Amino acid sequence: MIEGLRNGDMQQWKNYAYFAIGIFILVAVVLLVRNNINRTNERNIQSQTDNITVPTIVRANPKEVAEGFPKELVLNSKIEIVGSYSATYPGSLAVQFTVEFISSKNPEANYDFYTKWATDNKWQIINSSQGDLISSLYLKKAAEAINITIRSSVKTTDRSNIIINHVDLNR
Repeated sequence: MIEGLRNGDMQQWKNYAYFAIGIFILVAVVLLVRNNINRTNERNIQSQTDNITVPTIVRANPKEVAEGFPKELVLNSKIEIVGSYSATYPGSLAVQFTVEFISSKNPEANYDFYTKWATDNKWQIINSSQGDLISSLYLKKAAEAINITIRSSVKTTDRSNIIINHVDLNR
């Protein structure tokens, strides 16, 4: 009878050992898979960041337009310049100029002004959208593009905030 208990105890200890080994193997597999996923993600993140081109940005003095901003691109009814900068890209001839300003005209008047300006100056209107809160124009001419975003002023309804981006690909 004592031997029977010992065999039963031995079997129970074997079961505990198998269970512990099974848990150990399961934990090892989970850690290996997790480590492999982390390495794959690190490689993907690294390859994604290798493709990013960081421009060189030159900010204009406060209340001024960035040097080189096209003179023919009118800042309609400008009250105040909020900010402006130019950007160049390594390995590219492209130059970007951006200006944000407050206009004394309402968004509808500015949308009409820039639509007419584009037509008069032979810019092709690629995309346009006019809404209650925001309007935009995307214009193209040869190797140049202009994106104009017109928003209602948060302070008064008779003013607009305008952002103009001009990109010249061959400067």
